[in-house]
Amino acid sequence: MKNGKVYEGKIINQSREKIQVELDNKQVLVLDKKDIKRIRYTPSKEELERKRKEEKKQQATLVPPKKPLISRQNSGISFETGPSSYKSALVKLLTFYSLISTIGIGIRQIHASSAHF
Repeated sequence: MKNGKVYEGKIINQSREKIQVELDNKQVLVLDKKDIKRIRYTPSKEELERKRKEEKKQQATLVPPKKPLISRQNSGISFETGPSSYKSALVKLLTFYSLISTIGIGIRQIHASSAHF
């Protein structure tokens, strides 16, 4: 106010010349705007409390991130020797050989049949 007084409350109504303010004790003041130096708008105490509760609730529901399945300290390549390491290589080699053999036989049969025309 221009006279130095400060009122805190909720603006409940206003016109060109007057403003109605509800104070914390529920008292309603009707003030002339010409007597007001400035109006500072801030969130109400209820709004601030509601926002603070929402933030607490969000923080409580946050789930910590999961740890990675593989970490750098556990990653690496190892080479094994022994019967178990030879078995998988042998299976792959035999599978590849049988595939090549099948294709090779098919190619020879096609080549032989085309020669008889």
